[in-house]
Amino acid sequence: MPLPTLSHSPSLVSATCCKHFFVAGRRPFLGTVLGALMRTLLGALLGTILGAATSHASSVTNRVLIEHGKLVINHDKSIPEITKAQMFGGFKADIGLGLYQSRMTTELEIKPKGEGGASGLSITTRIKTSPVIYIAKEFPADSCAYKVVLKHEWQHYLFDRDVLRELNDDIYRLTQTVFATPMPKTQAELERAQKVFLQKFKYVYEGRSFPLHSRIDSPESYAELAGQCQGEIKKRLSAVPDQAPTPAGRQ
Repeated sequence: MPLPTLSHSPSLVSATCCKHFFVAGRRPFLGTVLGALMRTLLGALLGTILGAATSHASSVTNRVLIEHGKLVINHDKSIPEITKAQMFGGFKADIGLGLYQSRMTTELEIKPKGEGGASGLSITTRIKTSPVIYIAKEFPADSCAYKVVLKHEWQHYLFDRDVLRELNDDIYRLTQTVFATPMPKTQAELERAQKVFLQKFKYVYEGRSFPLHSRIDSPESYAELAGQCQGEIKKRLSAVPDQAPTPAGRQ
């Protein structure tokens, strides 16, 4: 019996996959020796996840379609709210002035080639993004500080686009590793392969993304940014009340 066309978008990829922040106060994880070690380990892990191209490469194809959502600039959140949102994302900081967040969904459509998939599989991977930049409302839109924070978060946005633009080769290798060695022969095997592909794709994406973002997420970078605008940013930081941040809510 021919394998049916499938479209699958599990919650693990539909959830927010990446957050990057303009922070001040606590020393960020990415600037530590442990951060450098993580970058090394991620590089080694990518090779293991992706594997090598197989002799079955021509029997399984994967067309990649990327839909970049319109970038939204949100200027409604306060410094405490942004700080709280960072904590929800697993990145603890004393004070957050800005935040870049991208919600990404990945869907697979799989069609058999020939009867029962005897000639291989034709796969389409659709990736959709919904990027948002949050800038603390304490900084007026015409202020120097607003522009500094926006420039920093905008760079994170550009990094994400660069990663997606260069994922085609990774997706090709991952497709061969998951779907062609061996090729699924039953509906249950096909569904398992989909889940494995989507989980590994998440690891690959994060492995490519992490080193780029860590370039500008460092104590030195934050100190340099906070010192701009003739003390405007530092004055705002010193004016933040010493109290627990309020929830940022769903984003």
